[in-house]
Amino acid sequence: MQNRYRRLLLAVIVLSWTVGGGAERALAATFSEFPIPTAGSSPNDITSGPDGNLWFTEASPGPNGNKIGRMSPSGAVTEFDITPHTPDSGPANITRGPDGALWFTEFFGNKIGRIATDGTITETVIPTTGSLPQGITKGPDNNLWFVESGADTNGVNRIGRITTAGAITEFVIPTLNGNPTGITAGPDGNLWFTETGADTNGVNHIGRITTAGAITEFPIPTLTSNPAGITAGPDGNLWFTENGANKIGRITTSGVVTEFAIPTAGSGPQIITTGPDGALWFTEFDVNQIGRITTDGTTIAEFLVPTADSGPQGITTGPDGALWFTELNGNKNGRLAPTIVNSHDLNGDGKSDIVWRDTSGNIAIWEMNGTTILNPNTAGVGNVPTTWSIVGTGDFNGDGKSDIVWHDSSGNVAIWEMNGTTVLNPNTAGVGNVATEMCPPTGLSSEPATSTAMASGTSSGATPPAAILQSGK
Repeated sequence: MQNRYRRLLLAVIVLSWTVGGGAERALAATFSEFPIPTAGSSPNDITSGPDGNLWFTEASPGPNGNKIGRMSPSGAVTEFDITPHTPDSGPANITRGPDGALWFTEFFGNKIGRIATDGTITETVIPTTGSLPQGITKGPDNNLWFVESGADTNGVNRIGRITTAGAITEFVIPTLNGNPTGITAGPDGNLWFTETGADTNGVNHIGRITTAGAITEFPIPTLTSNPAGITAGPDGNLWFTENGANKIGRITTSGVVTEFAIPTAGSGPQIITTGPDGALWFTEFDVNQIGRITTDGTTIAEFLVPTADSGPQGITTGPDGALWFTELNGNKNGRLAPTIVNSHDLNGDGKSDIVWRDTSGNIAIWEMNGTTILNPNTAGVGNVPTTWSIVGTGDFNGDGKSDIVWHDSSGNVAIWEMNGTTVLNPNTAGVGNVATEMCPPTGLSSEPATSTAMASGTSSGATPPAAILQSGK
């Protein structure tokens, strides 16, 4: 069964939380995955292009990669080979340029590449040999800025700037062997970058460089935190991942750093971007998840990618308002569409509904529009023995309509998948058994306290409520 679900290209995960006034909302994350035509291409980074498509790098050397890919929002892929220009160039990161083209770094080729939306590729050699360029971004000066993660023989790393005409200038980073990885344009008119390499005291830094080339470095509190990706947040701060510390960092434009621990240990956070919902979204390479953190840092949610061990790496907001990410090991690009649903909305019209139950076990649902009952003559659902109690609601199948969680006095659990007053799964509602002391409080959407506490099927021959549901009046 587990393998069957892993093969699905569509999955839905739901997170519930309570907002002001006690009204419940749920964040539903719907995944779609699209395979890359070239096997073993190792899609690495991804960005939204000026043509309404997604553009990504295929980092594998030789015939299995060394390409730039273009994917439409419907998943159609076209690949453009870099090999005729530079074999085994190792395309790493990619960004949208100010000239209507895409610009990318060639990690092994020691070049900056440019690809027009028609697939025409040009390259510029970086002056410093072995510079190992990685992150690249458009600057506020309409130049492209990139990091050189490879140090020279003296341990010196550099930040590079390239004009759209191909002129490169390099700026020395003060800390030796800082190995910069990610770079982004900040809200203050400067460029901000991560230094994955620590200094001799184990301190990593976030760097800031002006468009004139003046560099300032700010220490990260956690030693050997190994920061990787960085992006400008919607709150006027910079947000970055800490691969070594398993944290998400936030730095103000004045250099004040705050860190937030990721719930899953050893998650391997990589790239981070601002999502369409005003939160920050990031990839967790080592545990195959996509993470989300609110700008106040109080809420971190994690969503499992459907393909096992896919290695999520790059992430961006696409032209369709969804999150798009690369699966380095899975050889796919993924799409995550976050939607907010009302966890008490049983018919999917965006308005809360009311579930009634009398002392004899009869169930009714009022589908509401303000104070108006939309279904006064068809509210009856059926009858469930009073040994069963409603303990929560939530959109468990991701169809935009709230479902109902039942729990009986013996610990048996069932879920009604609802469409208004209709139970969609009357013969398959049984979920398992959870100790009665672990029952969530009535009215709150909740998952079992631990996944190990739930047994498969229904124990002790108990019949789930939907299976004994009697016709409502």
